[in-house]
Amino acid sequence: MRQVPAVAVAMLLLGCPQSQPEPSAAESEASQVGSLSFELPPGVAVFVDGQDRGLTPISALELSASSHRVVLKTACDEIEQSVAVQPQAETTIDRSSVSALGFATLVVEAKTIRDKPLEVKLHLGETEVPGDGGRFEIPACPARIRIEPTGVSAYNLGSFIEDIEPKATETLTRKLILRPGPDVVRLHGGSFRQGPHPNDDFEHPRTPLEPKRVVLETFDMDKTEVTARQYMECLGERMCEKGPSHVRYTDSCVFQLSGLHGADAEFGRRMLEGKEDLPANCVNIVAAKTYCEWRGMRLPTPLEFDYAFRSTKSEYAFPWGNDESQCRAFGVDEPACVKLLEFHRAGRGPTYEGQEWRYNSQPACSFADGRGVSEQGLCDLAGNLLEFALFEEDLGNQKKHYALGGVRARNMRSFMIGSLPGDPRIGFRCVASAEGVQ
Repeated sequence: MRQVPAVAVAMLLLGCPQSQPEPSAAESEASQVGSLSFELPPGVAVFVDGQDRGLTPISALELSASSHRVVLKTACDEIEQSVAVQPQAETTIDRSSVSALGFATLVVEAKTIRDKPLEVKLHLGETEVPGDGGRFEIPACPARIRIEPTGVSAYNLGSFIEDIEPKATETLTRKLILRPGPDVVRLHGGSFRQGPHPNDDFEHPRTPLEPKRVVLETFDMDKTEVTARQYMECLGERMCEKGPSHVRYTDSCVFQLSGLHGADAEFGRRMLEGKEDLPANCVNIVAAKTYCEWRGMRLPTPLEFDYAFRSTKSEYAFPWGNDESQCRAFGVDEPACVKLLEFHRAGRGPTYEGQEWRYNSQPACSFADGRGVSEQGLCDLAGNLLEFALFEEDLGNQKKHYALGGVRARNMRSFMIGSLPGDPRIGFRCVASAEGVQ
């Protein structure tokens, strides 16, 4: 009988070794890939090997397992570093590895005029910044922020806008009252030379401000003139009926008038169709004060208006600087603003048609592309309607107030108005002292 070799027996008992299959191309490629994640505050621009990967927060990136050039940018800082991505592993870039990028913290506490707490969103430029309970991490560099109310309680409430310059590791606190009506813009106080611009070489009309240097406190101002729609909200709550409301030149009003015509017309309760977003005119100064008080605000003083009108800069003659040719954007066909006519056509001022004055105002902030907008973002200070200022002067036992700005604007061009009638040439905006600045 033939003998089977012992080696063969062992092979039969243990089984023959089997050859391993070669890895597929996909498996081989996957073994050479890793991921790169970012644990950074929101709003950091990420570039990997020259490719724009968007703003943080972003999902982890799948990259080849090799060295990559990573550039991180905020609005004021930029760093570049080489990052080694390991195969089948996650590499993380966090704040400890990018300490050269400075970040600050913004804490927002917001409520309504009735002391009801509000949830808010924060926008840094056009980018929404995620937050946690009103606490936001932001780049430590100059930026324009917009704090927007959210939720059911946010209906008809305006946003808060401010230019800030936070420092690295700093915590800023804003305790805000977000009110119905226009957005508000914060104007930081400082030293300011009030009154006519030093370069004015014309006979300046009557103005409430004599040239001198003053110091202003920080205050908030409506971004736009109050619109007809916004004023009607106060009427709807029966809070804006205080005071007489007789109106002159009634055909130019944005509201439906009742009763008699001319100077005896009484203020109505209904907007005219298609005029909801026009500035609220034909509102007398008593009614304008009442509206501002309803919002916990007041009318601006002539000094505050002058400060805002010149973008807080004494050397400016206009919201945009000293370029007189910019006035043509408001229908002023004279070569210089110093030669403004009493009224102007082209849809930016009232015109006399037969026996009636007709005021062709524009929707609030119509020229938000830069024409007539202050450096802080305030609209229509030098266009649309004249605006009430909280200033009284006793002239022959009759109290007078000022109307400022409008198409007649040349740093505090103004005229005196009585305290009783409403006027289609005049609108208003409100201001409030700043609160919760830390």
